Amino acid sequence: MTPKTRTEFWLEKFDKNVRNDQIKQEKLRELGWRVFVIWECELKKDF
Repeated sequence: MTPKTRTEFWLEKFDKNVRNDQIKQEKLRELGWRVFVIWECELKKDF
């Protein structure tokens, strides 16, 4: 959910984070790693 204040700032920050994550995941895969993304909110649902 996007915060109601400073929306433009947060949207840009979220986009940058997604791009950085994609780049880092790809570099890890190139090195032979398997990458798993685990969201904290998903873990909490199961407990």
